[in-house]
Order: sequence, then structure tokens, then C-alpha cells
Amino acid sequence: MDYFQDDFNQLVKYLLVNISRFLWCNHNLILGYSPYTHAIDEDNHILRNKVSKTETEGDAYYLETDINYKIREGLFFNINGEYLKINTEGEQTQYFYNQNELIKTIKNIDADINSTQVVITAGFQKKF
Repeated sequence: MDYFQDDFNQLVKYLLVNISRFLWCNHNLILGYSPYTHAIDEDNHILRNKVSKTETEGDAYYLETDINYKIREGLFFNINGEYLKINTEGEQTQYFYNQNELIKTIKNIDADINSTQVVITAGFQKKF
């Protein structure tokens, strides 16, 4: 088993398109795309005396939809879904140390940071 401490940061800027439609309920669709996504990751492998630092760039896609159905006056049923896909490529540098002394550095290791997130929620809403 390998223990490590992970610090992960991502910067995503989106271009969003919001589409609303009214059928038998209220429906929204949001589409997003980011041609510039920046991710930084730092892993501290305590038992292996190694720190790995990764910096990557790529793109991201975002989709969100929700449906709000009116059950009766002031009472609604809501369903919401979100999808986020991040794809980045870059380089990693690994630092090997003994106690507090740096003993070896390996640079220019190809690295990918990819993430897929899906969130689905449902619930009732009461408006007074």
C-alpha cells in the first residue's frame, strides 16, 4: 500500500449556451465547452520519499439539464443532471529525497490528468 498526500487544482473557463423549453413542464439545457483547461497536481508519496508535480492543459465539456414538473399549485418535482469531462496532457517532474535532502530529480515525464463527473439529483420543492 502506498500512502500519499494529494493537492489537485483545476482551472476551467466555459463558454455556455442555455436552452429553455416549456412543454408540460419547465426544462433547461446548458451546454459548455472550454478550449483552455489548466490542471496542477502534487503528490507526496511519504513511504517512497518522492514528490511528483504535474502541470497539464487541455479542454473540458459540460452538460447540465433539469426538469421541473408542476404537481399542483406551489408543489414541484425536480430532476437535475450534470456531466463534466476534463481531458488534459502535460509533464510531470519527480523529486526523490532522503530526510530533507533532495537526492534525484526526473523531469519531462508525459502525464495526463483526466476527470469525469456525473451528478444526478431529484427532489420536491414547495413554494409558499
